[in-house]
Amino acid sequence: MRHVIFNQKSGVGKSTLTCNLAAVSVWQGLKILVVDLDPQDNSTRYLLGEAADEPLANVTELFEQTLKFLARPKPTAEFIYETRFEGLHLMPSLPGFEEMQSKLDPCHKLTLELVALHDALPCK
Repeated sequence: MRHVIFNQKSGVGKSTLTCNLAAVSVWQGLKILVVDLDPQDNSTRYLLGEAADEPLANVTELFEQTLKFLARPKPTAEFIYETRFEGLHLMPSLPGFEEMQSKLDPCHKLTLELVALHDALPCK
């Protein structure tokens, strides 16, 4: 099962809701991947804590390599990190993601995200 939480207005609780739903789902025994596509990277900070201050492979890099059509891109799995919660994984965002969003044509943004994340989110 996949869920997407989005709203273009800031400050409405998207990151808080995402992290709480992820925590409840993990508590129920599910394996969860949170993909933080917010340039403010609040979900990344909530789930990684101080580790979010370290240099991390992140969604910005994943999309950059997708846009550049690299011959040997890093596997999607290298952009996913374990959190301190067993079964809860994160693909982090970092402040540079806002610039990346401006490079994506709005009509193709969702398609690119889904193509880039296809390997990370196997269907069952």
